[in-house]
Amino acid sequence: MIKALLFDYGGTLDTCGRHWFEVLYEAWQTIGIHTDETLAYKVYACVEKQLAKEGTVKPNDNFQQLLEKKLYLELSLLKEFDKDFPSNINVARKAKELSRNIDSKVRNNITIVRPILEELKNSYRLILVSNFYGNLKAVLSNYDLLHHFDGIIESAIVGVRKPQTAIWQLGLNKAHCKAQEAIVIGDSLKNDILPAKAIGCKTIWLTPKADNIYEQPLNSSTNLIAHSYSELLEQLLPPKTS
Repeated sequence: MIKALLFDYGGTLDTCGRHWFEVLYEAWQTIGIHTDETLAYKVYACVEKQLAKEGTVKPNDNFQQLLEKKLYLELSLLKEFDKDFPSNINVARKAKELSRNIDSKVRNNITIVRPILEELKNSYRLILVSNFYGNLKAVLSNYDLLHHFDGIIESAIVGVRKPQTAIWQLGLNKAHCKAQEAIVIGDSLKNDILPAKAIGCKTIWLTPKADNIYEQPLNSSTNLIAHSYSELLEQLLPPKTS
């Protein structure tokens, strides 16, 4: 019997399954930055590591504030390493503009996710397990999501990061359940699905498309796939009888 749902956050709740590099790469292109995708991903990954180690992100930063800092670092690196970076771009101004636009899109996604979490909360304990920067509670509060969860495991707080299985075990401990009593829901095969399966959890891979180029090829590593939150809800709740 399933007692708990362990959700990833970034790329799962905020973008409904879209990889964050894909979201940001598209945003860069809207302002005229057409950096080679390989270089662009290296910049993205470098900034992720930088933010995970530094004190750049403050505990009270909401998502727009976090994203503005992240975009500033990304655009600054792109300007340094991409010889075709547009000379007329003001990095600070564009970071603020893009962060505002992306935050608006995330808020639209959250309006889809919020009522689904409310419905699921009637049947399961909900735990959030995320690689984040120490401000996840501030982000969730700003999006009116904090009270939907019975527990939050954040890498910057607990000192363990995905794909280590230990962070998922902490989620199980918070849910007061065994691995076979939990379903892990996430957008990343590497960070969410594979380590969760390794400790015995059932899993649902949330991805808008099965040929997600930012993930490993689809194989037997996932129990179930959901291409949208409506599909996810159908898999987790029994059909209503009239």
